[in-house]
Amino acid sequence: MKMATGFTTAALVLAGTTAAHYAPYWFHAQARDTMLDEYGLTRDYCYCPSNDAWNDDALWDWDASNTVWGYANFTGDERLSHQNSGSGVWGTQPDAGEATMHQTLDDITFYDVVWMDLSRSDPTHVFGPGGNHVNGTADPGTNTINGKGGGGNVSYIDGHTEWHPENEMEMRWQDNLGYRVWW
Repeated sequence: MKMATGFTTAALVLAGTTAAHYAPYWFHAQARDTMLDEYGLTRDYCYCPSNDAWNDDALWDWDASNTVWGYANFTGDERLSHQNSGSGVWGTQPDAGEATMHQTLDDITFYDVVWMDLSRSDPTHVFGPGGNHVNGTADPGTNTINGKGGGGNVSYIDGHTEWHPENEMEMRWQDNLGYRVWW
């Protein structure tokens, strides 16, 4: 609970310090350092403990400005938090004018999700490296995963976290290069 609450607060406070990339799993190194220094989070919070391969120096220090995490976050970044923002496409369309994701704790939004395991398929619809707990392929026509069991943790604005089995996951967002985030 402390981790989810800390992540939620930090994510919303750090609005505007996201990476130059539009992907929700890229974070500006300054935002990462602020979360560690001011909120007391450790590097281990940034990667799922059951997927040690992600807690890797190459991802942690991707370059001088960016870091890649094992979780995705759409909050606090206007480019990611609204439909048709130029950064990608949402799988399920909110009503016109409705915010897709939270910018503040008080927002009324289509999704009440703050963090989720990075369950990502590539442009050829394959999971694997780049997806925490899902292996297999995605069928974009039916918005389903043809996998071998698995799923992802999803944390909500109220602080609780749920496991979503892959047979209940949907493609929720696709970037301009064809990478898809599922939860």
